[in-house]
Amino acid sequence: MKAHPYSESPRYVYKMVLPNMRVFLGQHSLRLVLLTAIALSPATVVALTQEDVCKKDVYPPLWHQAPGSIEDFPVHGNRIIISAWNYLERLGVYKILLNYSAKYFTTSGSNNILWGLPLQLGWQYRTGRLADPSNVTTCGHSAGQHLCISVRSWWASVNYYLGIIPFLGAMEAGFFGQLQHEIKILPPEELRADFCYSTADCRSHIPKVMDAWKAYFETASRIDLTANVLSDFLKIYINALESVQEIAQVRPGRQGL
Repeated sequence: MKAHPYSESPRYVYKMVLPNMRVFLGQHSLRLVLLTAIALSPATVVALTQEDVCKKDVYPPLWHQAPGSIEDFPVHGNRIIISAWNYLERLGVYKILLNYSAKYFTTSGSNNILWGLPLQLGWQYRTGRLADPSNVTTCGHSAGQHLCISVRSWWASVNYYLGIIPFLGAMEAGFFGQLQHEIKILPPEELRADFCYSTADCRSHIPKVMDAWKAYFETASRIDLTANVLSDFLKIYINALESVQEIAQVRPGRQGL
């Protein structure tokens, strides 16, 4: 599936938001994660010029190498396998959500409010926040397995719930249509019990979070997201983000910064 042109316009984020993020780091790390996902969303700023869109630093790191459709992931047996602890594959999950949702933002696809999520993941990758903070492994370190996302990273664990869970919520809402294969999310090598890996699994463990993201994608697919309704739709998005807060606060054994 070719990337939708409306899904490609995040450049202003790097100019306006990211340079100021370090100022807020501290005891409010979790709230920062959620607020950043909102602040990085294109709905809050003007659209880019074509010149901006064509520049190289528009996208999260390695954006063009990430899978752009569900079919781009490997298939084993009758299952599509997604490794959420690989940076490119988790980034690909966001890319798919953007590509599938772009058509619903009819005023300007650049206003797709999901852009904040992959941009936040890209920032975490660039700043080393997805790496093993204990240095016991080389996972996520530039001199080691730089595409590895460490389950020991607090940032990476919270981001799982801001990436994989929205993806599963979209699946449950039928956002991707009829899929030819079952999708399997691979668990990490350790701390497996900290996460869920399918729509049924996540619904049994975090039903409120699944409800919130399912509602988001159901709403996105049935209304015309013009400027007149975008502010109301943003409230649904914020509710989905905030639904993550309670479970994210109890990620054990992680370094927050």
